[in-house]
Amino acid sequence: MEDTNFERSAHDHVVGMIREKIEGIKELAKKQFVMDSTSIHGFDHWEQVLINGLMLSMQSGVDPIVVELFAYLHDCKREDDHQDPEHGDRAADYVMELRGSGDLDFLTHLQYSLLWEACRLHHTGVTSDEPTIGACFDADRIELIRCGITPKSYLMSTAMGIRIAQKLEQHKKFIHVNGN
Repeated sequence: MEDTNFERSAHDHVVGMIREKIEGIKELAKKQFVMDSTSIHGFDHWEQVLINGLMLSMQSGVDPIVVELFAYLHDCKREDDHQDPEHGDRAADYVMELRGSGDLDFLTHLQYSLLWEACRLHHTGVTSDEPTIGACFDADRIELIRCGITPKSYLMSTAMGIRIAQKLEQHKKFIHVNGN
């Protein structure tokens, strides 16, 4: 029984340390954001991407730590709410900067690579068979609805993301047909 309590205590300590690190990354990302925090790509959007991402993280093979970090970092280097085709590259560069400074030292090399790739490509319209990257893409794309854009199922990467987009597409057709 003592080993179990020790293991639980050690696990809780590690989880607490990771939570602190993630909160620190979130604060660093906020400091990088040059637009108004209430912009369409601002802090509320990041939180919605996080909520979507945690839901999508229930799928097999998805790393919730990477998804959470993606939520805070993917748009932190955006300079424009409209056209900003380099913001993904800038976000990926910032991920590299965070790694170089030791702020992402709690990630494995695989987690770092997944985060970097998801940030770099999230805005390009590609899909991914890699579960974590796909969940990151889908978490962000589900939020297109906030702009009046119905996410397209063929641009989603995960089974859950595809299903959500299909339901939103059906809802849009229903409203169009019924005039509501």
